[in-house]
Amino acid sequence: MKKIVLLITSMMFVATAAMAQPQRGPQGPRGFNNHGFHRGPRVAMKVVKLTNDEIAEKFAHRLKLEEDKTAEFASVMTTFLAERTAINEQYQVKTKPMSPQRMPKGKLTEEQKNELKSMYEQMHANAKAMLKLHKDYRPQFLEVLNGRQYHRMMHLLYDHGMFVKFVRITPDKDEKETPTNKEQQVSSRGADGIASSIGAIEKGTSDGQWYSIDGVRQNGQPSQTGIFIRNGKKVLVK
Repeated sequence: MKKIVLLITSMMFVATAAMAQPQRGPQGPRGFNNHGFHRGPRVAMKVVKLTNDEIAEKFAHRLKLEEDKTAEFASVMTTFLAERTAINEQYQVKTKPMSPQRMPKGKLTEEQKNELKSMYEQMHANAKAMLKLHKDYRPQFLEVLNGRQYHRMMHLLYDHGMFVKFVRITPDKDEKETPTNKEQQVSSRGADGIASSIGAIEKGTSDGQWYSIDGVRQNGQPSQTGIFIRNGKKVLVK
């Protein structure tokens, strides 16, 4: 009996140790969260609102509509979104951020009561108008969508990601920034080190300095004879 108990205890110990040890997979230990690590350069993004046509196209893609139904759905969806936007603009609900501090004890002032009352009225009017809008457009949507697609669309209407897109922000180049002397030489010369064109050298040399034909900056006015460039113009020095 003691041997059986000892055997069962040792088996349980081995099983517990095997479960506690992390199992390795193709991407490291199982259960290890790699989402917190950023790989690659960070990219600045901004949120841009989509137009009604773009939103309708996005909804049609998410609902997996066929090509013959996409155009009909888009026409109904664009008008629906336009009226939806008009209702939100008509009944704007202005809310204030909640304070982390506790509300003071005592009754509310008349100003606070009126503010809460107007907020409730705006919310009630907005919800009532939205409900009527959905009822009016439901038959039109059901002519294009089946019941499952319609309910899916209603869920997507509350997804804010369906109405925006992320655009990469490209840093604007400083127009006042002029290329350095070394950059001018590289841009003006070809692969063999010979100047590709005089026009490339003349560009960006309007700083009062003297440059040779191949784009080399001179220390003051050159003493030797030849053609030089100053302020973007060719000057003959004798």
